[in-house]
Amino acid sequence: MMKRILYQKVILPVMNQLKQGVDLKTIVKSLIVGLLIGIFPLLGTTTVLTILIGHFLKLNHISIQITHYLATPLQLILIIPFYRLGEKLFGVTPISLNLMLILDSFKQDFFASILMYGATGLRGAVVWCLVSPILYLILFSIYKLYVFLKLTKSKKKKSNL
Repeated sequence: MMKRILYQKVILPVMNQLKQGVDLKTIVKSLIVGLLIGIFPLLGTTTVLTILIGHFLKLNHISIQITHYLATPLQLILIIPFYRLGEKLFGVTPISLNLMLILDSFKQDFFASILMYGATGLRGAVVWCLVSPILYLILFSIYKLYVFLKLTKSKKKKSNL
């Protein structure tokens, strides 16, 4: 069941893009960018970011959206580490991320809470901006290595014939 859903929702749309003439390199870049945007630590901003960045970089929107949505669980897992690293990077005292304390904070002083938690989110976004290019280079290098190994294997098979 899960395998069928994965095939229909992920593999098939990417394969259709390839059949329509979209370059494999563009699709790979789009998948990587979609994954990286998908872990951006400001909830509610990623869909707009995928549209803007995809348009600006002339990437494949379908591929970006696929990995962007698949990355949502990762975003939720990584949001607190991004925030905590941002607090360390900027040398500020960590704020509580306890839901009840957050709600109480907003009830007591809404605008001060917006500033406090907004600043934490922005610090997390700065960490994401520092980490994402490195992750992109690593992931794209893995793709290039895979292609190189495939080509090398293909050439060996041809020379053995």
